[in-house]
Amino acid sequence: MIKKDYYGKTQENHLFRRKKQEKGSGTLRSKISLIFLFLAILAWFGFIFYIPYFTISNFDFTGTDQPLAEKLTIALKGEFDSHKFFVLNRSNYFVFNETKFREKLSEMFILSNLEISKKFPNIIAINAKEKTRSLALIANNEAYFIDYKGMVIDVLKNTEKSYIPDTSRSSGTCEKTMENTSGSSDTCIPQKIVISDSITSQMPQVMIKNTSNAINARISVFNELQVSTIIEIYEKLNTEGMATDIIDLETPEDTKITVKTKEGFLIYLTTEDTIENQIENLKIVLKEKIGENRVNLQYIDLRFGDKVYFK
Repeated sequence: MIKKDYYGKTQENHLFRRKKQEKGSGTLRSKISLIFLFLAILAWFGFIFYIPYFTISNFDFTGTDQPLAEKLTIALKGEFDSHKFFVLNRSNYFVFNETKFREKLSEMFILSNLEISKKFPNIIAINAKEKTRSLALIANNEAYFIDYKGMVIDVLKNTEKSYIPDTSRSSGTCEKTMENTSGSSDTCIPQKIVISDSITSQMPQVMIKNTSNAINARISVFNELQVSTIIEIYEKLNTEGMATDIIDLETPEDTKITVKTKEGFLIYLTTEDTIENQIENLKIVLKEKIGENRVNLQYIDLRFGDKVYFK
């Protein structure tokens, strides 16, 4: 029999102790490594998103006319004043989202062409073109630009139009305008809009006398066929030496078109016959029937085929 003695002493294995020490120092090194990694990531984050080198400061508007380029510059600066996730400036090359900005511009402007691209490291290239103005429209006591599809694309600026007294209407039917915003309906003077000659020399000036529909940007007032008909009338009459003053329609859908010439007489046409035929009849009547009496001419009515009426 062997007697076992217990002295309550703890025998530590020196190899085990070394392993525990190594484990503790490894944990400390891991923490330090994580701190350095975090600082490195923070440094790269600051380097990429905050140094001026990647801040978009150059705008390339090649192919965009100057007035539109100025508008787009204002829009870009407004975009760059905002932040993404509250900390990232949208003017940063890596933050700026050209797809989102393209959507914003499409809502702000009516464009026929829009291309946006980024050029490393701090350039935005924009090629944009506004829709072509085809008509100048007067309706609801305001003036608008219409594109070739009949859609309102802009409102004329104050420098492009003026208001003058309209002696053809009684004071009881006058509308309030910029120059006429006070006074009662029985004392105010009716006003009418006059569009600048620099505009009417380039495109037809059309007036709609009666429309209850609100007219705003992106609203279609005419269809494409109506616009092309009005332009055809304008161009053919100018070719024949009869400069148009204004083209009147009672409503947007009216088939009767009234053209007031700068000579003072009126021409009545219809959309139910070709404009070419009506202009040919006009030329014949002016040459063979009216002749020198053209100075006293009040109107020519071309709406009834070869039967042309005039006074």
